[in-house]
Amino acid sequence: MSTIRTHPSLTRRGLLGLAVVLVTVVAIAVAATEPAGGQAPLPCDGGLYITTGTPDDMTLTRVDQATGALTPIGNGGLVANGLGHNPRDGYLYGIDRDAPHGIVRVSADGNEQPLGPAAGAPASWDLTYVGTFLANGHYLVLGDNAPAATPRGTVPGTWAEIDVTTQPPEVVRTFSHPSVGNNDLQDVALDPVGGELYAHSVTRNRIVRIDPTTGAATAVGPAFTAPANAGSSFFDAFGRMWLYGSGGSTGTQDTLYRIDDPTADTPDVLANGPAVTNSDGASCPFGLGMEKTVAPAAACAGTTVTYRYEITSEAIEWPNQSSPPAGAAESGSAINVDFEDQLPDDGRTFVAGSLVNPFGGDELPYGGTDRLVIENFDVPHGGSGTIEVDVALPADLPAGTVMNQARLTDLSGDFGVEVLSEFPGTPQFPDATPLEVRQCADIGVEKSVDATVAGPGDELTYTVRATNHGPSDATGVDSVADTLPPGLSFLSAEGGGAVTADGTVRWPAMF
Repeated sequence: MSTIRTHPSLTRRGLLGLAVVLVTVVAIAVAATEPAGGQAPLPCDGGLYITTGTPDDMTLTRVDQATGALTPIGNGGLVANGLGHNPRDGYLYGIDRDAPHGIVRVSADGNEQPLGPAAGAPASWDLTYVGTFLANGHYLVLGDNAPAATPRGTVPGTWAEIDVTTQPPEVVRTFSHPSVGNNDLQDVALDPVGGELYAHSVTRNRIVRIDPTTGAATAVGPAFTAPANAGSSFFDAFGRMWLYGSGGSTGTQDTLYRIDDPTADTPDVLANGPAVTNSDGASCPFGLGMEKTVAPAAACAGTTVTYRYEITSEAIEWPNQSSPPAGAAESGSAINVDFEDQLPDDGRTFVAGSLVNPFGGDELPYGGTDRLVIENFDVPHGGSGTIEVDVALPADLPAGTVMNQARLTDLSGDFGVEVLSEFPGTPQFPDATPLEVRQCADIGVEKSVDATVAGPGDELTYTVRATNHGPSDATGVDSVADTLPPGLSFLSAEGGGAVTADGTVRWPAMF
């Protein structure tokens, strides 16, 4: 009988690749706005605002876009219905529901300054319901020409375009269209990307697009049952529509919705907030937005992924560039901003050489670290661009979902304190970007012998080589085993191998 000596050889090879990606960043420049009349304007930071309460005692609140919570601003006492954000001076404006329908200006502290009734306002107005601002800085208000008890949508309303820079404010023109009846549109908002007006029609149960020249309402997108009514409409910098409204029947409004494309999508529920009535909403969507994605969205530990950060300021070009919206700059100018992405303490690191920044600024060392920072870089107003950088996943990173979020800080002008990245495709805003980590070990076993012919009493040495080709560490591997063929008896094994009663030589896993 021949005898056998076995010799193990255990190796692991992790696979970490480097990739070179480009950076393109475009953002929007700002111009500071001086306080007027002792009041300060609101920052153009994408905030959503609602006035809530009774018609003669409303309070300005800010909507938390992740939870739907409403934070009061000021002490109330407002009459600001038809709330709209004026991109020319940074203030919110509203109009009194009751005659003589005075115009008010609302500042950052939640207080309002009466500006008086608009000269030339329609005498037919019985109530005023919705309002927003046009690209030319004029306040557009829709008034009902029928008492509140009149069946909804049966009497056409009248639109008024109002110049709020005069004292008193002055109606530039009025117009009406039979497609918009009384108490049908709950609010109206301007899409900053496309420059079009959109509203939720209660009688149609869908979004309508408003022609600002004729007032005609054209149904777009699919019909939906919730919200049944939405007293507050907004847009963000990405051109997504937000609604604060009811459930499947008209009444109390307590739910925050988002529609990614108002011409094609139905509303998604984001969060539940406090119940409100007699509400109206506005936002300043002409600032910066940032979306963060990762590719691939699911990756093996031990590989690299690419993070992409789309920074957008795709607001429409303004007709009068000599008087840009508050917080925005004239075409061709720039805004100064800092960018940061801090990875969690889980072993992920940015890959050296994978970042290219053609816009300059100060790039802090990032290769092999968990923090990417670009300070003090200037980017022009208008358009959008994308930062790309590679991130290495350690081979021992546990399987699961890891999250993180980037931010823009030290924004010049009137854009607020910071802009957090948003992961597109989820209702929450803004929210961290997920990456699914998988364990993807590739184990192979090779066996060789030091002789091809042997007789009784000869000793043979088998070499068993187990290799993990990666990219992840192999986990859950119990042992490497080799069963002796008939006619051989075991002598010894290196590397901790031992023979079992059935003639199998087994080594503990060494991956």
